[in-house]
Parts: sequence; structure tokens; C-alpha cells
Amino acid sequence: MSCFLSSIGKLWADGGLRDLLVDSGVYAGNTAELMLVGKEFNRDVRGFTLVFEALQVLFIAAFIHWCRTFDYIDQIPSAFWNALFEFHRSICDQTIETSVLLTKVEELFEDHVQPLIGKLRKWGCDASPTFKYWDMFLVAVQIMLSNVRAEREGDWSAHLMSSSKMLPYFFITNRTNYSRWMPVYILDMLELPAEIKSAFEKGEFSIRQTSGSFNGIWSDMGTEKTIIKDSKGSGGIVGITNQKSALVRWTLTRHFLASFSSAMNDRAGITSTSNTSHEEMKQTALKRDEEQVQAIVNHLNETMTDPFDIEAHPPCLMNISTGMHATREVQDSLLSAVNEGEKKCRNFVNSALSVGQSVNFYSPISKSKLKTFEHMNAKTSLKCKSGEIITGHINPEIVFRRALVLANSRDDVTIDNILSHPVGPIPVSMFHEDGTMRKSCKSDLVKQFENEVSPVLSLPDFDPSLTTYIRDGMALVQCMDAKKHRTFGDLATDYCRQLTSCFAKAHTVADVFDRYDVKDSIKSAERERRTKVTAHTKVFQVIEGRNIPDWKKFLSVKENKQALINFFGDFIVKFNQSNPLVPPGNLYYIAGSFGNPEIVKVVSDQEVFDCPDLYSTQEEADTRMILQALHADKRLKELGKQGRIIIKTSDTDVIVLCIYFDKQMTNTSELWVQMGNVSSVKDGRRFLPIHELCSSLSEITCRVLPGAHALSGCNTTSSFFGNGKKLVYKILKDAASDFHDLDNLGDPDKDVAISCSSRFVARLYDQKSFASSHHNINKLRVKLATSRDASLVRLPPSEAALRQYILRASFQTKVWHASCLAKPPLPSPMEYGWRTVKDSLHPVYFEGNMSAEFLRDLVCSCKGKSQCKKSCVCAEQNLACTDLCSCQGSESCKNVHSYTLAEDV
Repeated sequence: MSCFLSSIGKLWADGGLRDLLVDSGVYAGNTAELMLVGKEFNRDVRGFTLVFEALQVLFIAAFIHWCRTFDYIDQIPSAFWNALFEFHRSICDQTIETSVLLTKVEELFEDHVQPLIGKLRKWGCDASPTFKYWDMFLVAVQIMLSNVRAEREGDWSAHLMSSSKMLPYFFITNRTNYSRWMPVYILDMLELPAEIKSAFEKGEFSIRQTSGSFNGIWSDMGTEKTIIKDSKGSGGIVGITNQKSALVRWTLTRHFLASFSSAMNDRAGITSTSNTSHEEMKQTALKRDEEQVQAIVNHLNETMTDPFDIEAHPPCLMNISTGMHATREVQDSLLSAVNEGEKKCRNFVNSALSVGQSVNFYSPISKSKLKTFEHMNAKTSLKCKSGEIITGHINPEIVFRRALVLANSRDDVTIDNILSHPVGPIPVSMFHEDGTMRKSCKSDLVKQFENEVSPVLSLPDFDPSLTTYIRDGMALVQCMDAKKHRTFGDLATDYCRQLTSCFAKAHTVADVFDRYDVKDSIKSAERERRTKVTAHTKVFQVIEGRNIPDWKKFLSVKENKQALINFFGDFIVKFNQSNPLVPPGNLYYIAGSFGNPEIVKVVSDQEVFDCPDLYSTQEEADTRMILQALHADKRLKELGKQGRIIIKTSDTDVIVLCIYFDKQMTNTSELWVQMGNVSSVKDGRRFLPIHELCSSLSEITCRVLPGAHALSGCNTTSSFFGNGKKLVYKILKDAASDFHDLDNLGDPDKDVAISCSSRFVARLYDQKSFASSHHNINKLRVKLATSRDASLVRLPPSEAALRQYILRASFQTKVWHASCLAKPPLPSPMEYGWRTVKDSLHPVYFEGNMSAEFLRDLVCSCKGKSQCKKSCVCAEQNLACTDLCSCQGSESCKNVHSYTLAEDV
């Protein structure tokens, strides 16, 4: 099973599975890495099951949408929905009718719903490679779950069936030992003696330690949980003794000692054999699982692409995390992986295991040419000892591990020298291996704020004449249900209707829009990541009578967004002339919604006039909303009144800026942020009191928060693998004064910014263990690599890579700090870690050399029939050959270390 789990990891890890497990906050980065290579069995099963359930939620939503779109919804009888509702209620009420209702639901499902799901699957797989790719994942996890169920229930036929379905995955992912011997096992099990077969069919092939049902386990796990567990001492067999006779005696008596240990524990009441409930069925476990499934669903909806939302997919296969498009070669390889594995398995069985075999059973099994998203990563150039330059795709972790081996065996290569440079072309702690930024869940920071100060569901009473309501215009547009409207004019009319209702609680309403016409925008990389999935969409002319095209595809193009914003501004001004939107005495500000995005117009019941004080060159609505709030506070000061400001947004960046600027709004007694939306499931609207939150937090925490937020990941900066916003908040709560210089992160003095930021990043990776190394990030890299055996992705970036990262964070902080200025004087982004690539800004990864450029003994250039048998550089250094070597580490490679590595895998 562990090998099968590693095969799943091989096929889907780089397609978004790894990021989904880590960035959703369900598993730590290092744990996820071990899971994806099959080294954490229990976590593997649970983690893949959580993802399976989360994807099923999205699949069901896609199914309902598909049924409604193609008029299949009426084919599902009301009896099914009624039975489903009754079944859900019986589970909640824990009634005895649950089993009866379940049978009824299953029958109705098989008769009426299952055929439609089959049609959706066929249609979806034909229409979208991304849909098919993740549908294949559901099938693979279903095989895993079937195998687990077979063991727990003692279902012999299901065990053989699920085991046989694993075979194609072993062959396609080059699991040589399992590919060779698993077919033998299955064939042997099909020819069991009648007595043994009968016993196995009664469930006696699985191990049960307690009474009850659904609690069988695999025989090897049974051994591990009994004999091996009870006989385990402080150390293992390695180094236990130098005397062979003592070792033999220990081996022969170990199980007797284990039985004594087990009996003593039972007698002392330390262990219990009467517990018939499974750990996963306890209420605490069920609650935790439900929360984490929801966390995965939320992360998919907020920061990833829904793998079953075909309307959001490009015509080619894509990475749902980064938006990267697969090449045709990678797409064909992944989508045909299972079929190719079946062919290889069938050929092996027919040639090596059939009567009159044509191939020796022990002959090398040909290596599959599987191409995954990993093969699209940046190329690494390595110089061989022979002088030949080899360029190709190689896992940076492999380069890192091989470099460490060289450092231990040679005097001219030191670990300090290796880790003082980036190991590969991409700093993997901050970027995916395809070069896109890693992203954390920003909303985790908001959750910490809500834990600090509880939000309220409704606002307390306040004088509406002293209230200003500020909204993110583009966020409002994106939340509108365009399918309810035929034309752009209908959509704009509905926008005006919603606007009118806002004046019941506020004298002044302001809608602020983003700009999409800024050249050299630092948001271009993030926008490219978000919109790449539908980059083939054309640009539309937005006019009142034109029908609305596909909404998601339309909004994926920045030119369309800008045209829509301009149309809304002109429409509102025109609409107000014949149908006044603003009640007498009230004001409506609209910013960034005209041909000149700097202009701000004010609409009253009598006229429309300009507001030059708010003319702004700011690009983002995030900062412009703060400018609008400061302007509202200024008007309150002129009136000599204390007022209230409400900002409607769900963007973490805006909330951070509200906390930072709250102290400057001296005439605003209440500053609220309205978050959440109303859905068909629940009303998620709530109000966070920023004024109370700022009183709860220390002043220095409020001051350094923007810098810390930029350094730990926002729209324009990447996050550090495995380090989320919860840790950032904890550090600021405990020791914000240690990083008071982060308040000056946007200042011109780059050296001060780099010094303080480096210490903050060091604290993210190490709390106190190596505090003396926090001033030197390269030394900390060495400490963590040698003391914790951390993987490369878990190490902080090198000084060269971190410097460029800090410059980008510094520029973003500078933009945020300048929110109070209508036309802030900003330097060129190219001076702060950005570069221009095809008229778009992309991050500079690092400047200088990388470690791989001077490690010439990492790969060999052996060729010929006896390759790697003599004078192989890898073998001489006790290293296994890899895909980058000329031999590609295949079975024809004679390097004994390559064979050992394959056996371990």
C-alpha cells in the first residue's frame, strides 16, 4: 500500500496536490514531502482521504451545476432529495432508522443519479484535460479506500480486486520490485488450496486485535503493532552488540519478551483490548476531519482553480495551484498513465509469467517514459568531470543531498560553501519548481484577528449622517451573478439597485476600483497566474445592449475588466440624471471608474462633480480605499464630529492596512471591516471592529504588521514553504519589539531593511535554538541542514535569494505606507527585485552563481554497454546515478548504488 501511495504522489504531487496539502494548513511542509513518497502511511491514508472528500464536495457542486445547465435536474426525482434529507437528519439525531434510510438512498442513487454522474464524467473528461486528470485522482484514491475497506472488513475478493488495480500504477511510476512481484502474489493467491482459500474468504487473512467490526489490519501492520512494538527498546538492531551469538539469541527470544511485555501492560491496565470503537470514529477526530476538509475546500475556492469547474479551465492540462499549462508531451503522458501502465503490466505477465514465457522473469523491466509537471521545471546546468555540460531537469532536493554527500567525503567541498549559494536555478523555499510564487492562506491571519477580537453579526446603532461606507468595486462586480442578467446594461442596473440600499446606513458611500492600465505593475505576475487558465479569451467591447459573454472568461482578461469598470462609471452618471440614485443630502464617491482612472467623481441628488483632492495614481483599490477613509476622517474633523467608517472587503491586505492607519484616523471612533458573503448554504457576513483590535494589539505590532505581512506572503510576494500566517502572528504577539525596524521597511535605506528582515525570516525558521545564527541566514541554513536533516524546501533561502525577496517586500511595504498619499512618488520596481520579461514584471530569483555550477562531480557522462561499471564519477563518490546522468539511472546502469536506491524505493 505504501508503494501505491507513493505512486499517487508521483503522478499528482506537482500538479497541485503538494500545495493543496501544505498551503491549506492541513499538513506541515516536511510531513507532506514524506507523505508523497509513501513514508507516512497513516498520514498518507488520512491526507489523501481528506483531499478526496474535499474534491467530492466540488465534484457534487459541479454535478448540480451541470444538471441545471443541461436540464438534467428534473431527471432526479424528489424522492431522492427527500430520502437524502431524512438520512442526514437521522444521522444528526442518531436515530435507529439510519441503516434503513441509507439503503433507500443507495437504491435511488444507483437508479437515478449514478447514470447522470457517468454522463458528467464522460463529458467532463472529453471537454477538459484538467477535469480528467483530477477525476483520475479520485479513481486512484478510491482504489486505496477499497483496499483499506477490504482489510478492515476481511473481504478477500475486494482485497484481490483492489490489489490488482494497483498494478498499472506500479509499472508506470517505475516501482520495479512491486511491478515484478505483485503479479506473482496475485496469481498465487488465485491458486490457493481450498482450505486456505475458504479461510481467507471468511476474513481470516486480516489481523484483528479487538472484537467488533471494520477493524481488521494488514498482516505486516499487525506484526508491527504487536511483536515489534512490544519488543522495541531504546535502540534498534544496528549497533546493539558486536557478538553474533548475542544477536542470534536476541532474535530468537524477542517475541517471547514481547509477549511478557504485552501481558504486563494488560495486567497493569496500561493497554485495553476491549475498545471496539475506531480512533477515527471518535467525536474529536470527526470534528477535526470535518474542519480540515472544509479548510481544503476553502483553499481550493480562494487561491486555486476548481479542478471540476470546466468553465475556468484552459483547453490544455493545467496545474491547479500555479496555473501553469502542461506541454502536450506532459499532458498526454499523465492522462494516459494508467492505460500505459496496464499495457506494461499485461506485456510483463504475458512474456514473463505465462506458459512458454519468452522473457526471463528476472530480466530488467523497461523503464516507463512518464512525464509529469516536474519535468517542466527550470533546467539545471551541471558540468561533468569530463568537461561536458549537461542541461536538464533535476530535482533540487537530489542536487542538495548529493552535494551533502560530497561535502562529507571531500575536503574541497564544504557544506558552508554549498549552502551559501542557491542550490538550483529556483529558490524552492519561496517558489514552485516551475518558477511561480508559493502562496500561503492569507485568511489565516484574519482568523487570528477574529480570535483576538470577536466579530459581530450586526453593527451597533450609530448616526448614519456620520457614517461612511467604502466598498471594493471590483470585488462587488465579481460577486454578482451575471447569469441572472442578459446584457451589460441589465448588470449595471442591478449594481445601481444594490448601491441605493447602502444609503440606509451611511450618509456617504464610496466605490473604489482597481486600475488595470498600469505599465510595469508588480501585480502582473499574480494576475498572470490567476488569468493564465483562460488566457485564450478575447477582448470584448462593453456596451449597454451587448449580451454578457462567459463571465469567468470575460473577467480573466484585464482589458475586459478595465472596459467594464469604465462602462459602470459612465452608466451610473447617466442613470443618475433620470433616476436619482442618491437620496437628498447624501453623497456617492466613485473612484477609478472612468476613462482617466485617476479621476474621482461625486454624485449627489442634484449634480455630479469632481473631487480633485482624491485624484490618485494609486493602482490598487486596497490602498485607494484607505485614502478614501482618511479623506472621510478629514471631513469629520472639519465638522468637529466623531464618526464611523465601514470598509467592505474580504482582502487580508486591506485589513492589515486598516490596522496600520487606524491611529491616523483621529476623528473615527469606530472603524469596521465588513467581511464575508451570503451563499445558498449560510450567511457569512460579519463585522470586525478594527478600533477594538488595535486597542488589543500593541502599538509596535500595529506598526510592523504591514512589513511582516509583506515578508510572509501577499499578492506580490511569495510565502515560505511550510511557514504560514499563524506563525507570523505568534511571533509579532510575542516579540514585535525585536523587529521594530520593520516599520521602516519601505524606507530608502535598503541595508537596514535587509538586516531586520533577515532576522525576522530567521525567526520564522528557528525560534531560539540557533539564535546566534539569526544575523546570518547562510549560517542558519547550515545549522538547520546539519542538525535537523531538513529537506531543501524546508531551509531558509540563501542570502542571495533572500536579498531579492526582501527588496520586493520592501517595495510592497513602501506602496502600502504611501496609501495616505494621492500621488505617491514611487521608485522603479526594477530597483527592488523585479525584472521585465515580455512586457511583464517577474521576480529576480537571485544574483550570482548557484551551488550546482561548481559541483562537477554530481553527475556522470558514462556511455556504452558497460556504462557506470568502471570509472563512474557517481560510483566513485558512493552516489546513485540520476535522470540527469547519461545512463539516466536505468536498469542498464551498472552503478551498484543506483540498484540500492531502487531497492529502497
